[in-house]
Amino acid sequence: MSALNAPNPMSDWSQLRNTLFQRRETLGLRQSDVANLAGFGLRSLERWEAAQAEPHAFNLFLWCAALGVRLVPTTPALGSKNPDPPPSGRAIAPKEE
Repeated sequence: MSALNAPNPMSDWSQLRNTLFQRRETLGLRQSDVANLAGFGLRSLERWEAAQAEPHAFNLFLWCAALGVRLVPTTPALGSKNPDPPPSGRAIAPKEE
């Protein structure tokens, strides 16, 4: 994959952070609720949501789990011109009914 076709990790992270923030708001949870559910500090979550810091991988999975968001890893097919994963390769928040 050339540098021109490479995914942009900062853009992906920004989208995921926004998804998690919106999910928390949709569920009517406070930051302290999510921090308690996930088992990490409130200040950490405040900094992650404000884009002042990034969580370590395991904390990211805990954050997602606390909000019912599933991360689905994907790998583009070899030789693929489109490095973007299919919709199933993104953060998936349950649909509100």
